Amino acid sequence: SEFDYSSYLKNKRIYKQLYVHGVRCLRLQATGGSPFISASLALRKKLLAKFALYFKNEASFSIASALILGYRKSISPELQSSFSSTGVVHVLSVSGLHVSLVFAFLSYLLKPLDRYRWGKYARLILIGLCIWCYVFLTGLAPPILRAGIMLSFYLLSLAILRQQDNLNTLFASAFLILLLDCRMLFTIGFQLSYAAVFGIFTLYPLALSLYQVKHVVVNSLLKFCYLSLSAQLFTAPLALYYFNQFPTYFLLGNLCVALPIVGIMYAGITLALIPMESVAKPIAWLMERLITVLLEILHALEGLPSAVQQGIAFEEWQA
Repeated sequence: SEFDYSSYLKNKRIYKQLYVHGVRCLRLQATGGSPFISASLALRKKLLAKFALYFKNEASFSIASALILGYRKSISPELQSSFSSTGVVHVLSVSGLHVSLVFAFLSYLLKPLDRYRWGKYARLILIGLCIWCYVFLTGLAPPILRAGIMLSFYLLSLAILRQQDNLNTLFASAFLILLLDCRMLFTIGFQLSYAAVFGIFTLYPLALSLYQVKHVVVNSLLKFCYLSLSAQLFTAPLALYYFNQFPTYFLLGNLCVALPIVGIMYAGITLALIPMESVAKPIAWLMERLITVLLEILHALEGLPSAVQQGIAFEEWQA
């Protein structure tokens, strides 16, 4: 009941592993890859160096790097386990959640443009450009690339005044990605991403139509619970099949970390873009405080009895 790492590598066309002493290796070529991806990774490297200047605490740096820039290599196994056990590991991957936060902020900020004749089209173009700049900023990580493509279809439908259909947008983005690389269909990230969004697009509207309350705050919490449950119900079979474990308090975890995560995201993007040190320092300080709150919440949830159910046997036919 362990993760099948061999199959994971085979899907990436890696069939053998060879261990060679360092002095017996010779580097033949340093370039030759995609110049676009190379430029994206070079930019991310500069931003990681900037984050390292402001975050001396290793945990703060690793979480900020993962949440904002999609760089997860510095996250310790213990920290990774804390996120997994509480059912919020998805926030460590720069994905649709992050893109949607950027989209929501830009939509609100650029809303006044709609008053002008061509303002709506200018707003949609600017949002699209900013979203793809953010995708570029994160090193073109597959999860955020999927989100960027999907959001581009959504913006296109608004621009050409076509009726927006969430499922059409979802499947169109999946179709385009699989045209570019059909092996993506067999990657866990692709399957979990599309299962989660498919769950949200199908179950969430149904839940809203069944029951809501009049109190604004309570109704907002209820909507968030519907959203989390819709995604979790569709991803649970895949998570059980691949990882043989299930976080008991996933709903509470998602509810508790929502505000700190949103705060860290907006502060982190601002920190990445602001060149002035006098402004960057207080933003980094605020981020560190929010990351501390996030870690305290995770440790509290992880300490609850039966926080994670492990060793669950779940076969392929069941999934």
